[in-house]
Amino acid sequence: MITIDAAMLEMGDVLKVIRGAKVPADGEIERGTCTIDESMITGESVPVTKSGGDAVIGGTVVQEGHMLVRVTRVGEDTTISRILHLMDEAQMSRAPIQDFADRVSAVFVPVVVAISVTAFTVWWALALADAIPADWQAADENDFVFAL
Repeated sequence: MITIDAAMLEMGDVLKVIRGAKVPADGEIERGTCTIDESMITGESVPVTKSGGDAVIGGTVVQEGHMLVRVTRVGEDTTISRILHLMDEAQMSRAPIQDFADRVSAVFVPVVVAISVTAFTVWWALALADAIPADWQAADENDFVFAL
């Protein structure tokens, strides 16, 4: 058996993939039947049985059987590469709702803080001026604590 680097693969190459090996590139099964663990792509915990004519995804693991695979995509065209590219794009871009939330919070937070400070100041001033009923304030409570 000859082992080659995945970077040397070209479209149309036919590869033998045995039990326990990773499928080196996206392809189509030419011959053979096998059970493949595709959980890294689909999240499905149950292995999938594949046979002649079925598509296989590079990076998935052959659990049972062996097959001959004709390579259909290599390099940047593989499923894994496209998923990584989409993830990079998603991480680099901002959703429009994020911009809206930033604009709202830029106004909302200072307004809420200003209202809170104003309410505290008014209650403290009222307490200092004895403008509140005596039964609203506990006997051991000072004006500052009451305003809080």
